[in-house]
Amino acid sequence: FVIMAVSEKLLFPLLIASIALLCCGDVSIVPCTELSADGWRYSESDKSISIDNKCAEAPWPFVQLAPISLAPCNRSNPGQQWTIGDGAVGFASVTSAVPSNNTWGWVIDWSDKQTIWMYNIAEAISFCKANGNCEFVFDNTTGSFQNPELKECIGVRSNASTCDPQSPSSKMDFCNASKSFEERAALLVANLTLTEKLQLWTVRTMHQGIPRLNIKGFNWDSTCIHGPPFHNVTVFAHAINQGATFDTDLISRVSNATAAEMRAYTQMTLRQNHGTAIQGLSCDGGPLANNAHDPRWGRISETYGEDPYLITRMGVMATQVMQQPLQDKTGRIFLRTSQTTRHYMGYHQSNQMNPPAITVDDHDLFDQYLPAYSAFQESGETWIGETGGRAEAIMCSYASFNGIPSCANERLLKSLLRERMQSECLVQSDCCDSISSIFSQHHYVNSLEDAVTVATKAGTQLCFECGETQIAAYQQALTDGKLNMSDLDQAITRVMLTRMRLGEFDPEHPYSNVDETVLDSTAHRNLARELASASVVLAQNTDNTLPLTPEKLQKLKSIAVIGPFATCESDGGNECYYHSYNGQPSYTINYLDAVKEMASTASPNIKVGYAEGSGVTTANQASLTDAINLAQNSDVVILVLGLGSDIEAEGKDRYFLGFPDAQEQLLGNISAVCKKTKNSLILVSVSAGPVAVNVTLTDAILYAGYGGQEAGHGVTDILNGSVSPSARLPVTVYNANYINHVGGMLDYNITTNAGRTYRYLNVNISSPIFWFGYGLSYSSFEYSGLKQSFTPDNSTLMVHTQVSNNGSCDAHEVIQVYVKGPPLPTVPTPVYNLVQFKRVWVPKGATVTLSMNVSVTQIKAVDATGNRTLVPGSYTLYVGGGQPNDPLVSNIISNSFVM
Repeated sequence: FVIMAVSEKLLFPLLIASIALLCCGDVSIVPCTELSADGWRYSESDKSISIDNKCAEAPWPFVQLAPISLAPCNRSNPGQQWTIGDGAVGFASVTSAVPSNNTWGWVIDWSDKQTIWMYNIAEAISFCKANGNCEFVFDNTTGSFQNPELKECIGVRSNASTCDPQSPSSKMDFCNASKSFEERAALLVANLTLTEKLQLWTVRTMHQGIPRLNIKGFNWDSTCIHGPPFHNVTVFAHAINQGATFDTDLISRVSNATAAEMRAYTQMTLRQNHGTAIQGLSCDGGPLANNAHDPRWGRISETYGEDPYLITRMGVMATQVMQQPLQDKTGRIFLRTSQTTRHYMGYHQSNQMNPPAITVDDHDLFDQYLPAYSAFQESGETWIGETGGRAEAIMCSYASFNGIPSCANERLLKSLLRERMQSECLVQSDCCDSISSIFSQHHYVNSLEDAVTVATKAGTQLCFECGETQIAAYQQALTDGKLNMSDLDQAITRVMLTRMRLGEFDPEHPYSNVDETVLDSTAHRNLARELASASVVLAQNTDNTLPLTPEKLQKLKSIAVIGPFATCESDGGNECYYHSYNGQPSYTINYLDAVKEMASTASPNIKVGYAEGSGVTTANQASLTDAINLAQNSDVVILVLGLGSDIEAEGKDRYFLGFPDAQEQLLGNISAVCKKTKNSLILVSVSAGPVAVNVTLTDAILYAGYGGQEAGHGVTDILNGSVSPSARLPVTVYNANYINHVGGMLDYNITTNAGRTYRYLNVNISSPIFWFGYGLSYSSFEYSGLKQSFTPDNSTLMVHTQVSNNGSCDAHEVIQVYVKGPPLPTVPTPVYNLVQFKRVWVPKGATVTLSMNVSVTQIKAVDATGNRTLVPGSYTLYVGGGQPNDPLVSNIISNSFVM
C-alpha cells in the first residue's frame, strides 16, 4: 500500500449514501465513480478506521484470509485497531506495518478482485508487486484510495441480501417481487453496464459480485453427484455405485440429503463470509447423461452405467429431488439447487482432451446416446412415460459432434434442445473452456472473436473458465457488428434467471432458512453406509464362501487383508474411496479398519493382519513376500485390488481391461497360496470400469466401486451377512480380449464388430465374464404368475408378476424386465432392452406381488433416421433377477405378445 494519512483525516468516501444506514457490510473494491463525498476517517488515538460510527474490522483472534468487514465500533477490540503507513494497513498490535517486517495486512483478493482480506503481505509481496493487489494511492482531491492496477477504490459492500429492505438495491425494479423472475432478470440486466454484463457472461468458478447493486459473488462450480464438494460434509458412494443399486427410492434419499447439505453449507458460509458470496447452489457437476459405451472410459465412476433406461431413471430422479421446485405464497417457483446435465454431446472418453471429434449416425444417437439427455431436460412426459427432470442447465462439451463443435452446434442447441426437448435451460460451456477451443483446437473458425460469435448465435449463454481474453473477443464482436447487445442481454438474462430461481434476490423464500445440523449428520452417515452396502455387487460365491457369519468368524484364528486398496497407501489415502468430484468428510472407513471391526465384534481372538503386497501400478518384491507369508498363515484372505484415479479418471482412459500388471501378479501369487492351503480367497475390486477377472483364481468376487466415506463398512456389511447383497452390475464385465474386437474410443458406432454394451454385444465374437444386470444374493428368489396387458389407448404395457423368497434370509431383490422385439429390416435392433426394474424387500418365505408399467415407446425400434417405430410382430417379455442372455441367471420367466 502507498498510503498518506493523518489523524481524523478523510480517508475514503462511502460506497453510496444509503449504505450508511446499514448495520454492517464488507470493505470492498468498487468503481471510484460510485463514491459519494462522505467518507472514512482514521483516528490515531484509538487506531480505528470508521464511517458513520461503524468501524473496519477483522476477526479477532485473527483468522487468515478473513474479509475486512464493517461492524459496530468497539474501541477495545484489537480487530478494529489499525496501523497505517509505510505502504501498508496492518493490525496496530503488530509492531510495524512494514511488509518486510512480516506484517498481516490488507490485500485485494486476486480471484474476485473485490474482497479485501487479511494476509501475510510479506510473504505475498512479490505477488503484490507483480499484480498490484496490495497498492493503494490516497487521492487528496477526491478523498479516496485508488488501486493503480484496477483503477478502482475502497468502499463498503452490504452483507444484506440483494433485495433485502436494508440493501441499497431494495427499491430497484428488479427487486419488485410482484413481477415474474423472467421480468426481474431482464430488468436487472437493463441496469448493468457493458463491463458488468460481460463480467456475468464469464465465470472462473465464481461470478464476481457487483457491489454498487449489492449483487453477490456466486460460485457456479459445485459438483454434487455424490455429496457436496466441501469440507465436513457427507461423501456418498459415487454415481456408478448408485447405478448398481437399481433403486430410485434410495437415490431419491441420497439426492435429498445432498441438496439439504448444499443449502446448509451455502447458508453457513454466506454468514461466515459476511454476505459476500453464495457458495453451493449451482451443481454444474450434476447427474451425468453420458453412458459407459466403452469399458475403457476413465470417467465411468461419474455415470450410472451403460444402459440408457437405467441412466434415465436414476438421473431424472436425482435431478428432480436435488432441484425440488417449491412454490411460495405468491406463486413463484424456487429451486433448492440448480442441476447442470453433462456433457452434451459425445465426450465419452477422457484421454483425447485436445479435443475429440466424434461422428454419430441418427440411429445410434436416438437409440443409445440422446435418450438420457432428453429425459434430464424435458419437463413433460419422456420416452419412458414419466415426467422429465427439467434440469436447470446443460453443459455443451469439448467434443466436435458430426463436424461442428458442440458449443457452436445449432442442431444440438436449437433443433434438439430447444425444439425437440422443449427445454428453456441455461446453456454453459465446459470448463477450461469449450468456447475458445472452437477456434484454438477444432479450428472451426478463424479467430476467437468468431468462436465467441458462433457459440453465442448457436445458444451458448455462459462462458465457463473464461476471462479477459474472451471478454475482449466478445467486445470486438460487438464492435464489428457480428454480435448485437441484444445477444448479450438475452444470454445474461438467462444466467440471472437461474440465480433468481435459487432465491438469491428474495430475502424470504421456501429455502431461506434451513437446518444446518444436517451437515455431516448421523442420519446422513447412516444413509452413506446404507448406500455403500446396497451398491456392492457379489459376482462370485463359490461353495457359499460368503457370508462370513458370526458363527463362521468365531471359528477363525486369523484374517489377512492384502492389497493396495485396503488402506490406499499408494493412491492418495482415503481419496481412493471417493475417486472424483467429492467433498471431504470428517471420517472415512477403509477396508482394513472395517475388517478389524468386523472381526473384533465376532471374537476378540481373531487376528487381522495386513500387507500391501504391491502398489497400484508398481511391484515390490519385499511387499509381495510379506503378503505371501501373511496369506500362508491366515484362515481367510481378503484381497483388495482396484484401479483408482491412477488408472481411471478424467484424462485417463484405460488400454487394458484387467488389473495393472503389479496387481495381477499379486493376485496370481495369493491365489496360488490359497489353493495350496485350501483357504478362502475373497477378492474386492475397487473400480468403476469393469475389470476382467480370472474367476478360477478366487472363491468370491465383490465389485465395490467407489463407496465414499463408508466404503469399508459397505463391504463388511456384505461379508458378514448383516446385509444380503442385492446390487447388480450397471456395466458389462467383458473378457480382456473384447477391446481387440471393438473400435477405438472415438468410434461411437454401437452395432459393428463385437458391438457395444449388452444391448448389441455379439457373443459369438466376445462373450462377457459377467453380464449387465448380474448380481448374487444370499437368498434365492422364484418368479411366477407373469401376466401382461395394455391400457385402453395402447400407450402402456402393464406387467404383473410375483416374486417369492425361498431362501434362508430376508433380502432385497432387483426385479428386471426386458423386451425383445422383431428386427427392423434396415438397421440393427437391440438383442434385449431393459424396460423396467424395481428393488423390493422380500422377507424369507414371503411372496410379493408387483405391477409395473412400461411405456410402449420403450419397445419401439429406432430406425435409421432416429424415429421410433413400432414393428409389427411377436415380442417376448422377460422378468427375473437378470437379463435373458445371462447363463448365470436361472430364475427368468417369459411371455409372448403380438403388436
